[in-house]
Amino acid sequence: MLDKPLYQAILPNVFLLNNTALEYGGIRFIFTTLWSEISELDGMQIQSNMSDFQLIRYRGRILTTGMYTNRLHNPSVAFLNAQFAQPAPVPTVVVSHHLPSLQCIHPRHRGSILSPAFATDLDAGIERWQPDYWIYGHSHANMPPITVGKTQLITNQLGYVSQAETDLYRPDAFIRI
Repeated sequence: MLDKPLYQAILPNVFLLNNTALEYGGIRFIFTTLWSEISELDGMQIQSNMSDFQLIRYRGRILTTGMYTNRLHNPSVAFLNAQFAQPAPVPTVVVSHHLPSLQCIHPRHRGSILSPAFATDLDAGIERWQPDYWIYGHSHANMPPITVGKTQLITNQLGYVSQAETDLYRPDAFIRI
């Protein structure tokens, strides 16, 4: 299920989406988890230091960094390439869980051995695809908007309240398209 297109209602107004696109209100939305690309070199350290690799199961087995990249990240990027190969006459917003650019890594996390598990360098793809906005999460740390080409990369994460990760969270935030 982690590598398949998914559009599942959890509540009447809450959906779990992966590698799914839809048009709503004259805007094309492209949803992908955008699992990160993790090199073999970084893989062992990440796998032993990040709880995702003890908690997440992929087809009944413990998730490994090799699965993460080859079976989850690559299909996400292929999905994005396929979506952007179809021109749309309406504004486009990409929504991903993982960070689409290394520029999105919060300064307090830069240099962390876990960074490759959160962010992938898709700057060249973003410049080629040119969505209007890219909304991302996963890092539990907010950043000011970042511009790659003509695309604004934005985030507004609440994070873990119990761990005081609420810095810069704006409950009234919105974007005008």
